[in-house]
Amino acid sequence: MAAHCPEGPAVIGCGSEGLVFSEWVPHMHEIVHARDGDRLPAVLEEGLAFHFGDPYPVYEMASRERLTELIMGDSDKISGVSDYSRVAHFLAFISETYGRDRLLMFDGLLAINSPVSEVEAAFAAIVGLGREQMLAVYANYPDCDGNVDMGVVCEAEPVARLSASRPVFERRVDCDARDVMGPYEGMAFTEDIIEIGPAIAGKRFVHATGDGIRKGGNLLLRRCGACSERGVENHIGDDLVIMPEARLPAGRYLVQFHVPINAGPVDFGVHVGG
Repeated sequence: MAAHCPEGPAVIGCGSEGLVFSEWVPHMHEIVHARDGDRLPAVLEEGLAFHFGDPYPVYEMASRERLTELIMGDSDKISGVSDYSRVAHFLAFISETYGRDRLLMFDGLLAINSPVSEVEAAFAAIVGLGREQMLAVYANYPDCDGNVDMGVVCEAEPVARLSASRPVFERRVDCDARDVMGPYEGMAFTEDIIEIGPAIAGKRFVHATGDGIRKGGNLLLRRCGACSERGVENHIGDDLVIMPEARLPAGRYLVQFHVPINAGPVDFGVHVGG
């Protein structure tokens, strides 16, 4: 794995011997890197790890011009979250346009040291387009912040379906509970799948109370579905948040609860309104 981790311990996720590891448990981005195989060229490898990695909000994305530079051969200079998230967005486009199975075929055709010509041939073999043609089609794909694939996790049966007859979902998260994982950046966490029905009076309510929320705990709501449909809401603080239905439209959501490992329990709640 030294080829994937050339800078050693200076890189989070790389050990002194070039081994992929995670100093946070679990870290899905690094788990993707640790799969069997020869890895992809650096640009596609990091994009794939981001695309199938941890479902956090995207705060910045490099320009489409930057993506063209990377895909057209600047593959050893991918750097930073903005580059990673742009390439992940490009892979979301491939997956949604041509199918996830075709996206995964790149992993079998390419290796970390594949030259530009092999990357070009892989695009032609898998989707019938060269890189330049592919980027031209991609130009019409809208920017969106749901570039992490959640297809597998969102197949789970919801633990709650919110509606007028059951308007509230509440969850206590305690670092000592057996279903809580971590640490991850100083946080313990757990997650559920819920379905949110139409809002009552057009409003949603999100709240969190307890020692853990006062010390920095937070609630992440990530909508399942296509990239353009995946809204992301990250609630931090112990104030009640009232939001319009458009910010949390009806649908299935991954809900992650994060609590500092040195804090007491947090009570989280999501209301469909009313």
